[in-house]
Amino acid sequence: MTKSSISIDLGDPRTGLVAEALSNKTCVKILDLLAENELTATDIALKLGIPLNTVGYNIDKLIVSGLVEKSSNFFWSVKGKKTPTYRVANRRIVISPKRIIKGIAPLLLVAGVIALLAIGFMFDDSTNVQNGSTNNFKQFSSYDDLSKYVEKANTGSGYGGLGRGGIVSTFEASASADSGAGVSFASKSASASTYSETNIQVVGVDELDIVKNDGKYIYTVNGNKVVIVDAYPAKSMKIVSELEFENSVNGIFVEDGKLIVIESSYGYSIYSGRGAELDVSVSGKVAVDFVAPQQSSSEVRIHVYDISSDESGAEFDLVETFVLDGNYYSARLINGIVYVIGTKYIDSTAPGIPVFRAGDNVKSVDASSIYYPGYYESNLIFTSVMAIDIEDLDYEGDVFLTGANSVIYVSENAIYLTSQKSYDYIKVDAGALQVMVDSLPGEFGNRAGKVIDSNDEHYVKYDKINQIMQEYFNKLSATEKKYFEEKLAKANNQYYVDVSKSYEKTVIHRISIDGLDVAYSGTSDVPGYILNQFSMDEFEGNFRIATTTGGFSGIGNSLNHLYVLNDDLEIIGSVEDIAQGERIYSARFVGDKAYMVTFRQVDPLYVIDLSDPTEPEILGYLKVTGFSNYLQPIGDNLLLGIGREASLEGRSQGLKISLFDISDFENPREVDKYVVKSDWSYSEAEYEHKAVLFDDALDLLVIPVTYSEQLGQKWEYWQGAFAFTVTDEDISLKGKIDHDKKTGKVENDYGYGDMETDMFSVLCLWIIFFIRSLVR
Repeated sequence: MTKSSISIDLGDPRTGLVAEALSNKTCVKILDLLAENELTATDIALKLGIPLNTVGYNIDKLIVSGLVEKSSNFFWSVKGKKTPTYRVANRRIVISPKRIIKGIAPLLLVAGVIALLAIGFMFDDSTNVQNGSTNNFKQFSSYDDLSKYVEKANTGSGYGGLGRGGIVSTFEASASADSGAGVSFASKSASASTYSETNIQVVGVDELDIVKNDGKYIYTVNGNKVVIVDAYPAKSMKIVSELEFENSVNGIFVEDGKLIVIESSYGYSIYSGRGAELDVSVSGKVAVDFVAPQQSSSEVRIHVYDISSDESGAEFDLVETFVLDGNYYSARLINGIVYVIGTKYIDSTAPGIPVFRAGDNVKSVDASSIYYPGYYESNLIFTSVMAIDIEDLDYEGDVFLTGANSVIYVSENAIYLTSQKSYDYIKVDAGALQVMVDSLPGEFGNRAGKVIDSNDEHYVKYDKINQIMQEYFNKLSATEKKYFEEKLAKANNQYYVDVSKSYEKTVIHRISIDGLDVAYSGTSDVPGYILNQFSMDEFEGNFRIATTTGGFSGIGNSLNHLYVLNDDLEIIGSVEDIAQGERIYSARFVGDKAYMVTFRQVDPLYVIDLSDPTEPEILGYLKVTGFSNYLQPIGDNLLLGIGREASLEGRSQGLKISLFDISDFENPREVDKYVVKSDWSYSEAEYEHKAVLFDDALDLLVIPVTYSEQLGQKWEYWQGAFAFTVTDEDISLKGKIDHDKKTGKVENDYGYGDMETDMFSVLCLWIIFFIRSLVR
């Protein structure tokens, strides 16, 4: 029996789940629909005009938060499958701070937002950005023009006035007292001749990291602290200082005597100690009493420290703090310029344009200089780019109106922002309804055809056709039902293959960078969705991107593609429809070649020739068991793959490191592999390239590894790092570093060594020094 009332305070973990769900506009729209009727995920997708996978993601959030539950009823889907229905949970949730519960009656707030929201904005394909059409990105004429555009684009989004953006930041940008002057260092003259650096994608484009190394000191992020370790010589390693900040530290850069620390600040205030009042209920089923912040603010703080002194015992200072209004998204360091990308949610009732600040100097961007899409997009955000000269301490900033960013790629000359493009899901599903009609014989097909031709709303047509199909299905024998299901599934699969490239799009925004100059320079779109930053690359004036289509209806209709765009962001070459039924697991561009790993049962490694960008072609491919989630070039002829081993049936197994010889592009081969032998194993290096330490000169690879195995009635859990020697012919395990909680045990060819420390991150960093001596 469902509880009729739940009372929780703000310290309860469930509060965060409820708040997260109710602050999500899609979740709120779904609640609004379910308050009226029980619906399937497909019903919800059709009524809201959003992708089915988006509905599934948000339904899961609502179920976990306790706001929605699965009904005992089911319905027949357009794909010929029984699908569950969902309903609003019959309960009352009371959320309030303890001090307010005791003294003040809780305020009714969030669920009422549901009643204020209209069904989501539908998109007209005629307004879509065409490939290479940069003219569709426009500039506002005024702030009023910006406000009207945002209001129309966000019709029904429900952001207005709920503190999701548009709030002026306080710009309290100083670090804590421990962050400034007074931190002493010994002379840097005694430092290692070589040292590791962050594993980056593009030469000359440094990436923010939680660990940096200058040969003498190691700087590591630990929560809201930056810990500085005197790490050379390794035998006398010690912590010399800690910088503590008010908020979480995203990461750091170290270059030319400067330490750059990027900190994210999040804050909120409760008006008159209570928050904005709003009485709400949903069809008498759900009411949420929620004492919430009336407004919120966030900012990115970029602290620049001078660490250049070479005198023994010298102190370094905090020389400047820069502030970007909004949330941290990404950052790069190129030739002494830090580029920080931030995002800011938009209050549709009063869009607050992000501003930039250093000390008392505030720079703002006029609405008339802001570029925006030449079509309406419901997931609008402000995207800001702040360029900071860490030597001269000068800065500039620019603001753009874009869709919600997903993956970013940065070359030495440009920032490429990508986002998934919205589409009219009803148009896509109308075709699927036609497939259902075509699958029905005789009288049933005629009845369904008349429904298609009627003037009913789309979801009404869906309900009627569903009923006709259910009626036909119930008349079939067990054998006929199986045949019908298979036939319908095959027809649906082919339909979605055909439409995926037309509707699934990645929008690309290019922002040119040159020192402190930041300028919008074009937009385009390509079919499909991208995996990560390594799916993109810039080479000799062209932009290359690898994508996967087929997100409508599962993996069976997926296809993979590679596109080449010129300086005008026009598609000039492509290889399409690679490996149907599989998706991209990793990609890497190296000069005029591209390497792509797809997977379903076995791992095809494709070698694609891009020497003629107008006519790219697949030169060769290799099929091996398992798959690589990350590819690391080694010289000109080798490629390292980090991923998973798999059975011949495609069942994922343990962690696998593969060495590929790509000297013969038409016949790549796996020359060696290492598989972690355990019941379960994993490495962060599969998905985080910064976790990979590779030194070509030393033939050294180090990656973090976690594994567990059953020993009798007990399970042994191991966490640490594996060090490999990688040659042209093989991969061999050289040693392991065990990250014990209190003692770091180093297992190698020569026995064990102990390093007493309770600091996990410092122990990780010791790998750099220990392994160097080990391989020498």
